[in-house]
Amino acid sequence: MQRGQVQRADLQVTVIAVAALAVGVAISAYTIDATTGALAEIAGSPFAAEGGPFFVTVDPSGKFAYVASIGSDSVSAYAINAATGALSELTGSQYATGSSPTSIATARRIQ
Repeated sequence: MQRGQVQRADLQVTVIAVAALAVGVAISAYTIDATTGALAEIAGSPFAAEGGPFFVTVDPSGKFAYVASIGSDSVSAYAINAATGALSELTGSQYATGSSPTSIATARRIQ
């Protein structure tokens, strides 16, 4: 099992991607109890993901999550619901990459 983990500190939401290629694929999302550190699954989680999600990152604004998928040689984009942390795949998502992407990064726009 491979895991990618990112955190949105403003909502205290962590998105954990678990790639279980032989069984199925999904992106699981959890809230984190700020006092105990306990995880609670977000309603609707796990969220469907195709192609063997391997790594997740959240953009600096905390509005979008990006998932590198090694089985489909692509990156998928998801909107993050600011109130709940739920993920919604963006229309037209699944952007082609090179062979077997294993990581992804985002950066603030430099002006």
